[in-house]
Amino acid sequence: MATTAMTYRTVIGALLLAATAVGLLLIQADRQIIVLSPSEDASLVVPLISDKIYEQEFVNSAANISRVGVYVKPLVQDIPVDTITLNLRRSGENIGQQVFPSSFLNANAPVFLRLSSPFETVHREKLVLAISVPPSLSGKVGLMQRQQDETFNRDAVLFIDGAPQSSPAAYEVFMSVRPAITLQMGGLLLIAATFLIVWHRSAKHLLYPLYAIGLSVSASLPLLVRDVSIQSFLLVVLQAGIVWGVLFLLKRRSLRPPATLFGAHIAAFTTFWALVIAGRVPWTGLTSLGHLKDVFLDPNQIAVMPIGAYIGIPALICTGIGLILLWRQSRRVFGSSIIFITIGCFITPILTVLAIAYTSAVGLAGISSYLRSHGKIAELILYALTFLALLDLLAVYARVIELAL
Repeated sequence: MATTAMTYRTVIGALLLAATAVGLLLIQADRQIIVLSPSEDASLVVPLISDKIYEQEFVNSAANISRVGVYVKPLVQDIPVDTITLNLRRSGENIGQQVFPSSFLNANAPVFLRLSSPFETVHREKLVLAISVPPSLSGKVGLMQRQQDETFNRDAVLFIDGAPQSSPAAYEVFMSVRPAITLQMGGLLLIAATFLIVWHRSAKHLLYPLYAIGLSVSASLPLLVRDVSIQSFLLVVLQAGIVWGVLFLLKRRSLRPPATLFGAHIAAFTTFWALVIAGRVPWTGLTSLGHLKDVFLDPNQIAVMPIGAYIGIPALICTGIGLILLWRQSRRVFGSSIIFITIGCFITPILTVLAIAYTSAVGLAGISSYLRSHGKIAELILYALTFLALLDLLAVYARVIELAL
């Protein structure tokens, strides 16, 4: 009877985790892809006349469009209550329309046309947003413009009755995306649901390979939902192999589970692998010592040159503790770790990342030994630290692969 009750609880728990995961995987949000803010120059406002045609042409490079807007401001203190009409067109075909009440006009916020469902576009496709007003608003509201300068390209053009203007209208464009963090969290919850079933069925020999594969797929989900390519496949396979291999090696050193997971996460989900697969950084390269802080701790890895290998603050702290412990335990291993961390900066970051993963795992294992007298609470704290560090790695990793691949 007790076994049956446990089985029911396990199945219900797994189903709840899976249902939550599916909900997270289906979440969609708008991401701003183009923003052309209005200039502060008060003269850069075009009064909207009811019998004229105003069209803002722009080039879209995203996979879809969920909403687009322009800045319209009142030109008189009391404007009549009426509506402004926005039409989005492609090759002369109307693909979306929205009316906006004049009573809600705000010079600091755009008037948006929101599509009922995201509209798929091709790369660098020209689209047109047409703006029209009724006679009651003619000359009483104005379309705000952006002064033409070198901070943006010349793809955006404002036409009035077919005549191009010297300055485009200020506008914004959004695309619909599945947020990286919800995709990754959904993947992690699916892993947890799978682990409940596997653990209950005593198939513990499958835990490491399932964890390695599941975690690698979850980390790369923001990329996989956009494009399943050779690059994304190589990235998942590479990281699954690293997670599995590092877990196996650290387990042989008799480190506790939180420490082995901590080291494997750092080794596999540093941003270096994504940047290498994308061709943004070389496998080898000389790194200036003055830039090591940026290379290993700057979350904006796309801008880091010549390499980027984000590990995060928790890994840095545990690496320091690990080096202290290795100095006390084995001068030979300590010396080897220092050599690999140092020469990796000049030969290949792979050596540095793997050495940091090892020493940080040793550091967390040392903290685990120190806290062992506190029992289960200490174990829970260490697991929480391990997975908080993982979430930090995944958040930075997701931003990098979205921009790099």
